Amino acid sequence: MRSTARPYADALYAVAMQEGSAEPTLSGLEQVGRILREIPEVKLLLLQPEVDHAAAEGVLQTISDGCSPLVGRFVRLLFARRRMAILPEVTLAYRDQLDRHQGVVRGRLESARPVPPEVQRQVAEALGHRTGKRVILNAGEEPGLIGGLRVILEDRVLDVTVAGRLRGLRRQLRAALV
Repeated sequence: MRSTARPYADALYAVAMQEGSAEPTLSGLEQVGRILREIPEVKLLLLQPEVDHAAAEGVLQTISDGCSPLVGRFVRLLFARRRMAILPEVTLAYRDQLDRHQGVVRGRLESARPVPPEVQRQVAEALGHRTGKRVILNAGEEPGLIGGLRVILEDRVLDVTVAGRLRGLRRQLRAALV
């Protein structure tokens, strides 16, 4: 994450908490980010150094429609300071702060095959009991794992995969042969 994103996220979070609009602010940031990802012409227009400010103002108004006034003001501030490129990083930093405040931790659940939603829920609940936080897992497939599950949560990795066990056996064999 660029170091310029964190101060913007911190300031926005502080104002959103004062206004009692932390969650709607995150939703608005995500909405604006989604528009910028899905409509490359809008992103290109807002990132150009020589842009018609009247046209940009209209675009900014359109993409922030439905968002809180705070998000609208914030997006205009980023544009005025030529910092629109850091919006995705600001959004991630903002979400991290909101998650910490709400006792939420996000992680990744990996498996060689799709993990049924019920198993995802059970793993998240078990990790929640262990960490004392609400755990939200993003599931993904990693065919190289062969079987089992790997969970990456904050700075910890819980690897109960076939590939992980094979690596462990390989290390033990090498250590025994030395």
